[in-house]
Amino acid sequence: MATKYQNQYWKWYQERIAELFRKVKGAVVDEDVDEVGQDSKILRQLDVRVQLPLKIDLGSGFEIELPVKIIVDAKAHSQPLDVKDVEQIAGLKDDVRAHLAVAVSPQGLSTGGHERARALGV
Repeated sequence: MATKYQNQYWKWYQERIAELFRKVKGAVVDEDVDEVGQDSKILRQLDVRVQLPLKIDLGSGFEIELPVKIIVDAKAHSQPLDVKDVEQIAGLKDDVRAHLAVAVSPQGLSTGGHERARALGV
């Protein structure tokens, strides 16, 4: 059972991560976002959602702006993230149609988790 202190730490941890992404020029950053998964059709909770405009200069005065969606999963675990954690984050990324998923953990990733993250683009 989580204590009041743990709940406050979790919120503080997530807010610090969101603050880092708010420093990115043009980023729109939201915390604790619920989105309906495109495949699951259920509400999925996103710790931090970052939306960035990607501008592509085609030359001769032509420019295209494409929205890029990044989800950030804040894992304040006491152990490194493992393969199962990484696969859960990758599944969330696919379900909400994010372009990129970022896993943030003070303990990093296990060797297997790191290899799986690389393979899944997390």
